[in-house]
Amino acid sequence: MRGNGVPAGLAFAASAIPRVSSVANKPFVTLANAISVAATRATDQLRLNDRMVAWDSVRVPVWSGRHNDNGRALCIFAQPLREMVEFAQGLRWPTVGYQRQKGTRMAGSIAGKVVLVFGGAGGIGSAAARDLAAKGAQIAIADIDEDGMVVVVDDIVRSNGVARPYPVDVTVKDDVASVAEDIVRDFGRIDVLINAAGVMFIRPLVEIHTVEWETTIDLNLKGTLWGIAAVLPYFLKQQSGHIINLGSVHGLKVFSPGGAVHSASKFAVRALSEGLRAELASTPIRVTTVTPGAVDTGIQNRTTGTDSARMQEIYKKAIPASAVSRAIAFAMEQPDAVDINEIVVRPSAQLI
Repeated sequence: MRGNGVPAGLAFAASAIPRVSSVANKPFVTLANAISVAATRATDQLRLNDRMVAWDSVRVPVWSGRHNDNGRALCIFAQPLREMVEFAQGLRWPTVGYQRQKGTRMAGSIAGKVVLVFGGAGGIGSAAARDLAAKGAQIAIADIDEDGMVVVVDDIVRSNGVARPYPVDVTVKDDVASVAEDIVRDFGRIDVLINAAGVMFIRPLVEIHTVEWETTIDLNLKGTLWGIAAVLPYFLKQQSGHIINLGSVHGLKVFSPGGAVHSASKFAVRALSEGLRAELASTPIRVTTVTPGAVDTGIQNRTTGTDSARMQEIYKKAIPASAVSRAIAFAMEQPDAVDINEIVVRPSAQLI
């Protein structure tokens, strides 16, 4: 491992030393508890890499993700040090020969996963980014709204989370692929893709607004396709991954009048997700469609046509974006053998 990894990790641990007097071997337990606190904090924020290092004849995983001013990774030996504490407290014997099987994650764990959120600068995407970061995921936010991304990333980092912004227009296929490459280079892998970029224009077809029609298909359908195309090869190579697409209740039943094009795009996303799920059923890769109803994200304010007042009335009963982000987390937390394929989340008072 890198030469300054252990001193940096111990220095990080020393900043949070608790004093324990109930165990006879106080100096050992004090140090072990300090390292345990640091390791716990690290596991909430950092990614479990595939690299293994030898330490006193014990094979242990390296937790890394933070870097010092010189760009060197700060490493903490989470597993054996946690065992040291439990051994000192009489809870268990240390495990010799611990080794993580490459390509696996703790079942049901969000902590440590690298999550790419397209459309993460606002709405459901930003709510998911914040909530998953709070659960220990590392977040890559990709959005055309650079100012919005900075706000979300700063919020996550201020809360001791890990996040990075990646400017992108999801309607440009090559740019989406480049962003995925950048994220894999920066984080080492991608574990979860959340396709949350989208738009909702509600306008009767007879008003013939082809610019809105084109934008709807480009963002809602093509943007989802380009995200899948960019990330799926990495998932297939690593034989793990989770694709989460944002649908809509308008993809369950056509919203009319005014919602034909939006419904068409979301029916297509639902069909795409189901087809992808079936094709990947023989692999460890999971596919989920999260289908929101009226959610207070501001998307309703994009409706400027003759249906604007009607949409504003419907959205008076909207639920917060956090309700949908909890559904996303629920799907991610399931054991590897469980694939939550579709979740509908809407206000209890919503008819459609």
